[in-house]
Amino acid sequence: MSPDDILRRIRNQRREHTPHPFKSGGAGLDDFVILHTLFNNVSDADLNLYLDEIDLVGLGHSDCISCSAKIAVFCEIFTRERLEDRNALYEKIYDDIVKCSQSTDRNFKEEVYQLFVTHQ
Repeated sequence: MSPDDILRRIRNQRREHTPHPFKSGGAGLDDFVILHTLFNNVSDADLNLYLDEIDLVGLGHSDCISCSAKIAVFCEIFTRERLEDRNALYEKIYDDIVKCSQSTDRNFKEEVYQLFVTHQ
């Protein structure tokens, strides 16, 4: 897949799957699982650029705790063994979201990890 195709897949999250693309079973989640595989084959510099785009997607869904939390989890996964500083930032973002959502007992990390199991 070309860099333009990857960018298109990310940017589609702002358009095609609104307003809540990352609810359980949402098409946006499947796209992010696919992006994980694609990101394994890009340089760290390119990954940073793609993450900048994903951050914009996250801003567009900042009013939805579920979407915001899941985007942060995916970004943690994308950066886990490659971009230490950025990974720490996504972990903090996720923790802050969970603190703000004390009214829910959902485990957003588990929901995202289950997608990887489902897609294997």
